[in-house]
Amino acid sequence: MEVRKLMNQIAPDKLSLGFLDYILFNPWFDKEDEERIICSAEILHALDKTSHLIKNHRSAVGARLEHFQAVLAPDVLLKIHPGHSVQRRATTVTAEFGANVLRIRELHQEHIRSGQPTVDVLTGRAITQRQRQALRNEYRELGAQAVAEARDIRHPLADELDYLNSQPPNYFSRLETNFPEVERRIRQLPPKSMETNFRILQRLRIHPQPLYKAALGSPRLYTIGFGLQNMSKSVRAVLMPDCVSLDLEAAQFAVVAAVWGIPSIQEALQTGSAWEVIMGEIHSHFPHIKKSQVKSVLYPLIFGMPKHSLAQRIQHETRITAEEFFNASVTMQALLSARETRMDLIRKNGGIVDATGRTHSLQQRQEREDIRQDRAIRSLLAYEAQSYEVELMRPLLNFIRENGRYLKLNLFIHDGVYVQFTAEADEQRRERLLVSMQNVVQSAAQKLGVVTRLTQE
Repeated sequence: MEVRKLMNQIAPDKLSLGFLDYILFNPWFDKEDEERIICSAEILHALDKTSHLIKNHRSAVGARLEHFQAVLAPDVLLKIHPGHSVQRRATTVTAEFGANVLRIRELHQEHIRSGQPTVDVLTGRAITQRQRQALRNEYRELGAQAVAEARDIRHPLADELDYLNSQPPNYFSRLETNFPEVERRIRQLPPKSMETNFRILQRLRIHPQPLYKAALGSPRLYTIGFGLQNMSKSVRAVLMPDCVSLDLEAAQFAVVAAVWGIPSIQEALQTGSAWEVIMGEIHSHFPHIKKSQVKSVLYPLIFGMPKHSLAQRIQHETRITAEEFFNASVTMQALLSARETRMDLIRKNGGIVDATGRTHSLQQRQEREDIRQDRAIRSLLAYEAQSYEVELMRPLLNFIRENGRYLKLNLFIHDGVYVQFTAEADEQRRERLLVSMQNVVQSAAQKLGVVTRLTQE
């Protein structure tokens, strides 16, 4: 209650209160500049449920942000970075918080760490059972809409999305019995990770079941909202102790090594030592750098992050320059070089052919998304790699669906799944099913020429 009272003193109206809640506790950060908070029309109009204004071309992003800029000062100082329609960049803000707001954040952290009930942003009172049910219904409606939209755009995983969003909620409603143990595990995490996981736990109290959606420019499926898939692995293990976690080994490495043609990485993957090779190279020069930091650089490198943004990411994560980073690892140099060659090839060929044999035109991507050619090339680069990941996972998803008597898919995360065996699967059948799932993926990997396998964590 004290948190909401202090917020009301800073934010004089409901709209600015909702905005303050967003930038303080639930911000979406720009992937290319993590200091900037995304303030798209969808986000700003969701604050007061006026999304229909976007469809009617009456969006007021600029006016709203100028209002927030005026009424929240001096406690919140906003710098607005206008969006760019041609470059397909949303409007963003950077925010500087004063002492009063930092105190609110501190109290809020104490609130979520204590496991207190989720409160309504406007009233400051605990959310009622009726409100919870309304939020659950709204979430399920979004899941149904996502299936229809996936079919409309002929998304490659439209059928699988229908299966995922049709799962009964029974299992997830039982997760609440594990929440006390989950809270204990979260309190063992570093402060920043602790806060993130507690925020997710608060949301799971309302709608624990993950539902998924498709995106027009990607073959992947993404979960709707911030939830179970965003939790730390160690926390998920406590939350779902009866699930088996399976994922592709070094999936991104394996895909680009095959598609971009990088023999040195394929050779390392054959012996299962790709990460050992890379970390050995880097540690010989910079022993302080962790694998998790390199991973946070690897994925944007593979999926086409511009060089200047990639350099900033490297500096932020590893505290060394991009030049020092790439000079330290012959393997990372090979990845960067192969990426540039692949992007040149996309430009030369005028598009890509994905893992299913479908052609994607560079010009059509550029025109459809109203973006510059270099950004369209990066978009196709990511799509190409992700299409191979999808084709590796599709047979697994279908195998689980076909064996629904014995298997239940409780979470899908791009290159991994959490699977639960039903009561009808005895120990011997479980072992056979595990081997069968690994064989299904292995068969797909061999067909695609990708050196990976399905491993159990």
